[in-house]
Amino acid sequence: FMSQTILTFPLAMDPTINDSNHSIGERQTLDIPLLANKSDDMTSSSFLLFRVPGNRRLVLLQPSLFLRKTALVVVASYALLPLLVYKSSLPGALYAALLVLIHVGVLFVYLYRVQFGALDVDRISLGGRVLGLVVTVWLLTVVSGWQDHDHVGILAAQMLVLCFVHTVVLMLLMVAVEIDSSSDDEDEENEAEDNKELV
Repeated sequence: FMSQTILTFPLAMDPTINDSNHSIGERQTLDIPLLANKSDDMTSSSFLLFRVPGNRRLVLLQPSLFLRKTALVVVASYALLPLLVYKSSLPGALYAALLVLIHVGVLFVYLYRVQFGALDVDRISLGGRVLGLVVTVWLLTVVSGWQDHDHVGILAAQMLVLCFVHTVVLMLLMVAVEIDSSSDDEDEENEAEDNKELV
C-alpha cells in the first residue's frame, strides 16, 4: 500500500484536555494529508477556531476538506483569467458554455459534503450565517464587476480579492457554531473547589 505523507502544524495549547491518554496543556496539532483517502473527509476531526461569549465556540468542520476546497476554488477562479483575456476571440456560445461550466463547478465545490444540520445550534447563529452568505454573494457580484479586463497583471491581482471572498463563503458553509461544554465543566470544577474551601 502507498504510504501517506502528513503535514503537521503545531497549534495553541489546549488546557481543557485531561484524560488517560493526554496530559493537561498538551499541544494540539493539525495533520493535513497531501493525498486524500476516501473516508478521510468523513472521519477527520473538527478544529476549534475560538470561543465566543454566550457559551459558544466556532469550529471548522473537516479542516482537510476545507483546504482542498479552497485550493479548487482558487484554481477555478484563475481558470477564468485566460477566458476573460481571449473573450473577444472566442465564439459567444463557447465562451458562455465555459463560463457556466466553471461557475457550476465552483457551486458544486461549495456544497460538497456540507453538514448543514451540524452548522448551527439556534436561530441567531442561523440568521447570522444566512446574512453573511447574502453579503458575500453580493460582494462576489461587486468584485466581478470592477475587474480590469484590459490589463492581465491587474486582473490577476484582482483575482486574489475574488479568491478571498470565495474563501469566506466556504468558511460560512463549513464553520459550525457549537455549545461550549468545556466552559460548563470549568464552572463545575470551580464550584467544587469553592465548596471544598468552605468545608
